[in-house]
Amino acid sequence: MKRTLKLLTLIALLSSSLTFGQDKNQCDTIYTLVDKMPSYDKDIAGLAGYVTKEMIPVITDCVKRDGGLISRLDVVLTIDSNGRVTDASFQKSNLTDQCKSDLKHKLLAMKGWTPGQLERENVCTYFYLPISCFKWSY
Repeated sequence: MKRTLKLLTLIALLSSSLTFGQDKNQCDTIYTLVDKMPSYDKDIAGLAGYVTKEMIPVITDCVKRDGGLISRLDVVLTIDSNGRVTDASFQKSNLTDQCKSDLKHKLLAMKGWTPGQLERENVCTYFYLPISCFKWSY
């Protein structure tokens, strides 16, 4: 009876520890350089298409709403080990908070990423997305 109770206790502890284990989607370490960088569906053409179709309308709305001129965006995406965008930040930008929020919403909704790999393992990776040579004005 004691042996059965110990066994059941051990099974209960092990099964509950799995419940509280680390989520595989969580990024404890985010790499800048990896063996294979993350890639978007249809590579550069697919990424350019997404920027054109999804981001330019948001930027145009920002310019109409907030005024000003946006000539360059330096976006840093965090791509998790499952190929999902988990964060987006804007470096050296003069965007309003509302515009950043609107753009971030679009970027977090991106589907079609292949995660980066380090030593043949999928890892969380930063992906730098510079958007330049565009000028929006209203």
